[in-house]
This record gives sequence, C-alpha cells and structure tokens, in this order.
Amino acid sequence: MLSNPFNITFSVHMSKKFYSRGFTIMELMLTILILGVITAIGAPVLTDFIETQRVRSNVQQMSSVFQRARNEAVTRLGDVVVCWNSGGIDRTVEGVTIEPNEMAAIDVEDDELIREYFYQYPTLSYRDDSANDCITFDQEGRASAVLNFSACKSGTDSSDSQSIQISQMGRIIVLDNSAGGGLACS
Repeated sequence: MLSNPFNITFSVHMSKKFYSRGFTIMELMLTILILGVITAIGAPVLTDFIETQRVRSNVQQMSSVFQRARNEAVTRLGDVVVCWNSGGIDRTVEGVTIEPNEMAAIDVEDDELIREYFYQYPTLSYRDDSANDCITFDQEGRASAVLNFSACKSGTDSSDSQSIQISQMGRIIVLDNSAGGGLACS
C-alpha cells in the first residue's frame, strides 16, 4: 500500500566542498590565454587598419583644402593659391608664413589666410609632382598646373596610398592607388 503516491519530495543536500562561488584558477588561466592569442593575432591587423584610415583621412583633409581654395577663388573673383611646406624651415608666401608640414590656402589679393592644415604624421610620407609646392586657382576655378599629390604609409608600396589629382580645369579627384592610378610613393 502506498501512502500519498503524488506527494513526492526530493531532498538535495550539498556539502560545502562541492559548492563553488567563483572560477577556478585553471578557468582564469585559460581565459587569459585565449585573450592573449586573440590580441596577438588582432593587433597587427588593427595597426594596419588604423594607418590606412590615417592615410585616407589625411588625403580627404588635403582635398578639402584644395576644394575650398577653388571655391573661394570663384566666389571672390580672384586668385587663391594653395601652398604646402615639406621643408624643414618656415616659408613665406603672399605675406603668410607657412610652417613645415603645413598646407595653406591664401587669397592672393588680400594676402589673407583662408584655411590651413597641418598634414604631417610620422608614419606617413608625402610626394607631389609640383616644382614649387604651390598651385593657384583663378576666378573661373581653373588650376595653374596639373598636380598629383600622394600620401602613403611609410615603408610601403603605393598599394596602401591615396592620391589627389587636380586637372588644368580645376577638377579635384581623390584616387585609391591600389587600382593603379595616382602618383607612386616610391
């Protein structure tokens, strides 16, 4: 005869030696090992990505200086010159001092600084095909010369670089050099 067949009770008693409130040292060591492996694999890729983005950002900033200068030349109905200083000493153009590793857009008639940009990063190198490190935009937006300007990660080929091309008509194009366009870095 069964007394109370539906009233089943279970009693689980855990002793203190099986009860755990944290992680074992082996679990912690394994977690640290996995994080170390992931970091060792990911760090070079992340560094390369950051340098590539730095090149792109730099080229976009330089391109905006050229574009702003062209727009200002058309708006002001006068010449605007963009000069950059890749030398080691200050340089004066149209009454405006340009420091080393600086790019500046200058209104020629008023000797007014329109925009400046410091473009040097220690891990990037720059190259242009201009003889005097300046280009002028006239009141119709045309450029005084054809210009190719490249920014590259130092110590690499042109596949990781970008270029700015300015046509005689003043058209400003940013090119990814991995496609074979633009000015080579080496």
